[in-house]
Amino acid sequence: MEKLFVLVSFAFLLTSCGGNKAPEAGTNPYSAAEPAATSNPKYDPNRGAGKWSAENVQLGAIDAAMVVSGEKIRAVKCSSCHKLTEEKLVGPGW
Repeated sequence: MEKLFVLVSFAFLLTSCGGNKAPEAGTNPYSAAEPAATSNPKYDPNRGAGKWSAENVQLGAIDAAMVVSGEKIRAVKCSSCHKLTEEKLVGPGW
């Protein structure tokens, strides 16, 4: 019974590998073939639109409690790898 289980398991492993066909160099087999279509025909997803700038960001009143909460989160999760300057620590600087 054990030999049958080992034989079936081995056969399953051999057939589940998908053969020896390697992906073409420079391609990502897990990415979509084409970008998703949008309802705006003038939108080009590769042109860099949608970046944050002073013109498209409107700030409201700043909540002091959220500022304190954000500082605590940054101190615990971010500051060990990122500095507030351009200097790279582990991750890039902000």
